[in-house]
Amino acid sequence: MTDANSPINPIDPRGAISIGLTKREHFASMAMQGLLSGNLTTNDAEEIATSALQIADTLIEKLNQPLTP
Repeated sequence: MTDANSPINPIDPRGAISIGLTKREHFASMAMQGLLSGNLTTNDAEEIATSALQIADTLIEKLNQPLTP
């Protein structure tokens, strides 16, 4: 199961606990990067951020679904 609030790198290479970005934050930042690199129909930062979060949440939801053969 993918927990949206768990860190993307829970343990750093030295073995210390790492807080860092959550999976949701990481997925949203990647989605926002993709949105900003394409042909946007808006320059509204709030709308872009909302879209990025919706994409991240949808990905997490899909990752939590069982695999179907």
